[in-house]
Amino acid sequence: RCGCGVSPGQKTVFDMRHRIKPEKSDAPMCMHMLAPILPIFYMTFDRASEGLNPLTRIWNHYECGDTGDDEGASKARTLVYLRRSDTHEVVTDPAPGRHLMAANLDQRRAFRYPEWKERYELVATVTSAIHCANFVEKDQTYVFSLDGILDPDKSTANLCLGMLARLQPALLMAADRATLGAHPVSSGWQTFDCYDTGLDHGGMGKVCVRLSLRDRASGEPVADAAAEDEVNR
Repeated sequence: RCGCGVSPGQKTVFDMRHRIKPEKSDAPMCMHMLAPILPIFYMTFDRASEGLNPLTRIWNHYECGDTGDDEGASKARTLVYLRRSDTHEVVTDPAPGRHLMAANLDQRRAFRYPEWKERYELVATVTSAIHCANFVEKDQTYVFSLDGILDPDKSTANLCLGMLARLQPALLMAADRATLGAHPVSSGWQTFDCYDTGLDHGGMGKVCVRLSLRDRASGEPVADAAAEDEVNR
């Protein structure tokens, strides 16, 4: 009972640069459903640059951001898959995981090197802070586990959702890369800015951060976890 008219079986089609193709789509262009899908395109660019299947095996189900008075019972949910643009032949399983046991799904989401969870953490360091209304300052940090859990005790910056929410695609991508045994921080997606448009464009300020990987025990930055793991092995 989606209020925007989205129905089961409808689809929205994108090209590989995440541009919507209206002529191939039959679902309403509802932003409540389209916006949550954005992280998938960070991952498709990143995976394609590594020569991998552009679509992640684990982050392919998304739901609309409009919860409604029924606590989400009528919200739209979608499944993302890859198909050929010329023949529409499905390249990835259109229902990944539905025929698998939960144990196998957990296995697909598991990091290739399980010890990485305890060994490493993600750090978003503030590289620029101009008139931030939440008083976030340059060189302060946000610290996350590789599962994307914020550690407020280790973080030194004020916990501004406008900045934290912007990092969500990067956190999904880091977990996806860890399942492959690749360095969790993508070489192409390391810098992010907050949702505020800044003083010059009618906003209140602007904060930018750079994502990196850090060894929990030593506190030292890790340039390439995959290479370091090979050396240690």
